[in-house]
Amino acid sequence: MGPYKNKKQKDRKNTEGRGVYINTEQQFLKGIKETKEGKEKVKEIISTLSENKLNFVLPLMNSRGKVYYNSKIGQSYTREWDPLEEIVKEAHKNDMEVHPWFCAFEEGGEKAKQNPNIVLVKKDGSLINALDPGNPEARNYMINLIMEAVKNYDIDGINLDYVRYPREDIICYCAHCQSNFKEKYGIDLANLSDNDPMLARWDRYREEQTTTFIKDLRQCVCAEKPYLEISLYHWMPYSCARIWPQWIKNGYLNWVNPTGYKYTFREFRLQCRRVLDIINGMCPAYITIGVKTSHGELTSVNEIIEQVKIAREEGADGIVFFTSMALMPFLKDLSKEVFI
Repeated sequence: MGPYKNKKQKDRKNTEGRGVYINTEQQFLKGIKETKEGKEKVKEIISTLSENKLNFVLPLMNSRGKVYYNSKIGQSYTREWDPLEEIVKEAHKNDMEVHPWFCAFEEGGEKAKQNPNIVLVKKDGSLINALDPGNPEARNYMINLIMEAVKNYDIDGINLDYVRYPREDIICYCAHCQSNFKEKYGIDLANLSDNDPMLARWDRYREEQTTTFIKDLRQCVCAEKPYLEISLYHWMPYSCARIWPQWIKNGYLNWVNPTGYKYTFREFRLQCRRVLDIINGMCPAYITIGVKTSHGELTSVNEIIEQVKIAREEGADGIVFFTSMALMPFLKDLSKEVFI
């Protein structure tokens, strides 16, 4: 990934990608009282990332009903200033790309409260605070939200997360899914027991719904800005269940950043090897290093350096760090050692 010049002149295979996720709320909004202070914070952070040889950022754009830009579709966190506008401006000034990070079907919050018909439903009729990938209205809401950023900002791509059901065992019993599933497979979901072999059809159904979302989004993005990239973070092993490699083969994704949230070097190496074997050169792959996540934490710069080296040894095209806030205490020493 080269310096920001022209969106049509990207060379993913010959330049190492060095990205970092930014939690927009925590980094640029929480505790900040004034517009000037927020804008200065963006300038400071982006400049520091660039000086230490990172070349793209993935700022969080939505979380549980909140949207971190001035949106007419979602509920904007703030209208005093526009974090995405400032991030794009400062990143491009510093020859960095911006790939806004959208959490797709994790999205719930106010949108779910306003329209409970588009969230997942348990067998007992209670609701799950996550959008239903099988519901066309839910899919269209997310596509429209993402397209708002595509149309209104000079971004370089879109990074997707949570393009899946919340857990592998989730079955949606809403009226739409029950009707659609019965029409497709001739099976009444409500009559299936937990160990019924016909539940394998539900796995197929889930894959069809998320694939429809990715395909429709790709078409919308291409119609608006054909050069814009779509990338995907995916979790293992659940989300590697057959379908995301097909999205690469079908041309829906430009690159992927599979999880590397492992906290022994052996496990991390095996994880890199596993996902890179699946991708098998079909597109650029940037291993995601979890400096601090809900799964664990890297507590020294030497640990981060070693994971970068392992990812390179295993053939990754680059790395993505989670998150900027966790990375900052180590960034200067890390950059001196591995980003020469």
